[in-house]
Amino acid sequence: MQLAGTAVVCAGDWPGWRGPTGCGTTDEKDLVLKWDGKTGEGIVWKAGFSDILGHSSPIVWGDRVFITSSTR
Repeated sequence: MQLAGTAVVCAGDWPGWRGPTGCGTTDEKDLVLKWDGKTGEGIVWKAGFSDILGHSSPIVWGDRVFITSSTR
């Protein structure tokens, strides 16, 4: 079986590990460069997770953020 697909990536979308080009960079401007979890500086929203393991990269698509992880 073969599977093929295409995706349209819009400005700001981060569709997978290390971003749209796989190199971990972006051409986006005016990004937050400093944030502080204690004071809330630079943070727009937070989500709590419990009992997560592994490494992942958030996926940003339009106005949604997807987080993946593994559990024990």
